[in-house]
Amino acid sequence: MKPPAESLSILKDARWPWVASILACPVCQQDLPVKEGAAGVTCLGCGSVFGQVPETGVLDLRCPGPKTHVLSVRTGVVAFDDLLERVPKDPPRVTYGDSLPPRATAEFMSVIKDGVTSGGLVLEVGGGPGRYRAPILGLGLRFLITDYDSPGADILADAHALPFKTASADALLMQSVSQALENPFVAFREVARVVKKGGMVLGTADCCAVFASSFYNMTPWGLLSVLQASGLAPERLWLTKDALEFCGTNPGYPSLMKPILRALSRLSRLSLLTPRNLLRGRPSDPLVTAGSFAFIARKVE
Repeated sequence: MKPPAESLSILKDARWPWVASILACPVCQQDLPVKEGAAGVTCLGCGSVFGQVPETGVLDLRCPGPKTHVLSVRTGVVAFDDLLERVPKDPPRVTYGDSLPPRATAEFMSVIKDGVTSGGLVLEVGGGPGRYRAPILGLGLRFLITDYDSPGADILADAHALPFKTASADALLMQSVSQALENPFVAFREVARVVKKGGMVLGTADCCAVFASSFYNMTPWGLLSVLQASGLAPERLWLTKDALEFCGTNPGYPSLMKPILRALSRLSRLSLLTPRNLLRGRPSDPLVTAGSFAFIARKVE
């Protein structure tokens, strides 16, 4: 299936009829009625007005002001060491064989291809330039990119107040987003809200990043805690880069250090130099040395 041509504004895109049908006010969560030919949208519930970015034409559905969130979170419910032990830690089977843009992964594409039926809706949060746009549209799926400020997004939106109706999406993709969330408990609740029951959430978490406009660099336990509090059940976690390799590609380190760090990463993975052999009793789980890892979760409630 040939992907439709991109449009400067989602309001003029061929996808607009179904996009308009899933929109909800990010402030009060009421439906957003859209008039034919309108330059923006107005919420009839709270009166919030949302327009387009003048320079790009991108529809801006970010809250016009601060939003108060009230959360109820239970602690002490889960033994996270036991939960992490039970979750599979190998990547999913790759069934997607087409070429992909840089940083788009065959693992995520395979899970989406095998898990979302034709015509299903995939939302991407923090999609930036749209690296997954052509591959996902090529699967015959509906696809919509949100980002907080990227001109390459279809809609500007805040992950803490997503402008979509409850249970709209069959799957939601959030690659390299977790560390950029001001409050991950609020944002993951929003992610879980807009995904249908049984729907998937796919993403990555950088837990070894230097400061780069980030808030929380999640560990595997941290991610499991956020998922559990959001009604999302983890199905799989796997290492994408160990800490040394991650630091060896991070722009925060001097260029002369990067090849050294990457070489140390490769050295540490040699069979005779694993911590298990050199330091008896140390954990051998690859997530122990994770610099970044990927996850798949499913909405259970």
